[in-house]
Amino acid sequence: VEATPVLLGGTYSVGAYVPDDDYWLFNLGASTDFARGTVFLTGSGTASKDDGNYWAVTLGVRIPIE
Repeated sequence: VEATPVLLGGTYSVGAYVPDDDYWLFNLGASTDFARGTVFLTGSGTASKDDGNYWAVTLGVRIPIE
């Protein structure tokens, strides 16, 4: 993948690959707004035919800086 940022100038490349049908990727998330910010919970994971299974949970709070 190649990109050219408008403000920074120049070009950079990031390696990429095409996934095959050997795994499943799961993403699930929820968020809710409060008076001063947002709370969110995200879960993700993979199920692979090989030994590449993983899972992760993220809990976060977004509060604007004033």
